[in-house]
Amino acid sequence: MTWLALVLLVVVLTGAAIGLFVRRRRRQRFALVESLFLVRVDDAHVTVRDPEGEEETIAWDDLQRIVLHTTDGGPDQPDILWELHPAFGRSVMFPSAATGEVDFMYDAQKLPGFRDESLVRAMTSAENGSFLVWERE
Repeated sequence: MTWLALVLLVVVLTGAAIGLFVRRRRRQRFALVESLFLVRVDDAHVTVRDPEGEEETIAWDDLQRIVLHTTDGGPDQPDILWELHPAFGRSVMFPSAATGEVDFMYDAQKLPGFRDESLVRAMTSAENGSFLVWERE
């Protein structure tokens, strides 16, 4: 292998490594922002606090449906947003990877008629879409 070919190989590999590092760091930075959302659940309520400290609460008894919105925004936008629709008032949203999301999902999956197949489709989607995962009957 000539010196020129070796230098070119090193330059290409270094560029690829730097590109991967920058993309990974950008995604880690956004994942940190997602985790700044806090979701708390108890027997009666779901409370979501955004990074600015604003809180919204929905009683489980008032919850009418849960929709997952997926995006194709890549590493600069959340891949999945949870939207909780109450009987009255505005819906509450939080991103996947929010702190407390796993606890919320565990309790939501206990709701009668929860659509696990829609949850799986949403979690594996890389396109813009909406998936109804639960609706009060």
